[in-house]
Amino acid sequence: MANKISLVKIDSNFYPITLPYIECNAAADAVNKGSYTVSGFTVEAGAQIQVNFKNDNTTGAPTITINSVGKTIVGYGVFAGSLFSAGILTLIYDGTYWVIK
Repeated sequence: MANKISLVKIDSNFYPITLPYIECNAAADAVNKGSYTVSGFTVEAGAQIQVNFKNDNTTGAPTITINSVGKTIVGYGVFAGSLFSAGILTLIYDGTYWVIK
């Protein structure tokens, strides 16, 4: 697992931040998009991570497990095809779900 640098906008200025990064090679029709361990990363409300989904999502309500916090739903109202292939998405954990930023 590597870290990627992203920009966050605060008060009309952009600041670089480093987020944990994982690559997801799960099949498009897999509901469970995999289990990942990220050293030094705590899954708690407000935690952010970047996930590179290598394949389209063709299932409803896909899930992902990060650091044993399991099968949390990736976003609200996620539907088939709503994750883009070869796309890096930032996910924010709200304490219940991984929400697509």
